[in-house]
Amino acid sequence: MKTLDLRSMSASHVIHDLAEALNVKFEKKCEEYTLHLPPKVGSGFITGIDTEGGLGVLLYDCTFKQDTQVCFSVNEVHPLKFLYVLEGFIEHHFQDDKEDGHHIEKYQTAIVASESETGHILNFKADEHTRIHSLEINRKIFSEKRGCELKNLKGDLKALFEDVEAKKKFYYRDHLSLDLANLFKKMYDFGEVDYLRKIYLEGVAYQILIKQIILYLDSQEDGDRSRLLRTSEVEQVQRAVDYIEEQIAESPGVEEIAKEVGLNVNKLQYGFKMLFDSTVNKFIHKTRLDIARNLLLHTDFNVSEVANSVGLSNKSYFSKVFKESYKITPSEFQQKNKARRKDSLSDSNA
Repeated sequence: MKTLDLRSMSASHVIHDLAEALNVKFEKKCEEYTLHLPPKVGSGFITGIDTEGGLGVLLYDCTFKQDTQVCFSVNEVHPLKFLYVLEGFIEHHFQDDKEDGHHIEKYQTAIVASESETGHILNFKADEHTRIHSLEINRKIFSEKRGCELKNLKGDLKALFEDVEAKKKFYYRDHLSLDLANLFKKMYDFGEVDYLRKIYLEGVAYQILIKQIILYLDSQEDGDRSRLLRTSEVEQVQRAVDYIEEQIAESPGVEEIAKEVGLNVNKLQYGFKMLFDSTVNKFIHKTRLDIARNLLLHTDFNVSEVANSVGLSNKSYFSKVFKESYKITPSEFQQKNKARRKDSLSDSNA
């Protein structure tokens, strides 16, 4: 295993130490520091940015040729770290911890704070493409610059930010929320020129921190009150879509759907808002009318049969809501398309 010992605290100095350890040069553009791994070590790059408010950013987008551990071992209070794994996985260890490390997988986030002057170790697996976004917070400077914003925090998170002397160790892991996942996607899609990049990344870093705080607070809620949807729960929302389509004739309710897919109602509603920009009931309504339209278009069911098939036994109400959506009654729509099919068939036989 290759070991890289780092004796610096700020993100920019970390890049300097890495470059020295790897015997490569680093680039500096508008206070963004970047090194590219030498071919004998691997491929990809590591970037560091510092802000005046005590917030630093380290971006790892690389593949090591052998198992590699990066050791942050300076004898000072270490930054509070917010780790986000976007590709691959890593193992995190507190430097003095003899127990098994923390396995952080793709689309997971971790908040880590070491005790006293204890450092951190990040282990990278050989030949594993790894993309990590790390927010590095110097709590003393951050509290001085951002104390007003932090004073309204509560509980563990407030204590964590205020623990400028690192009296307590802290570790928390969760899956990314959809908000965070979408924010990272926008960040990596950013294609503007270099002189705008640092400003953009600084702004995104603070947005990520805000959404991380919201995610953590949401995780502390009781199960039925938690509302933020994690990336690991997206599949359950898709199952809800499938269930709605399969059970449309039975007119499933929101609570029934949530129970079926294993989400609380708040998360289910939030997931539909994020993925489809719709409430669950509006989605059911649209699905019902889309299925009805296809039945009228491709089957010989009469209007009453179609209405029953999508859970609307009242023919008059079905006709009313169909016309509101398609500007034509079901009977008119069916007759119009039957005439069109007949004309098309006549043309093909001519």
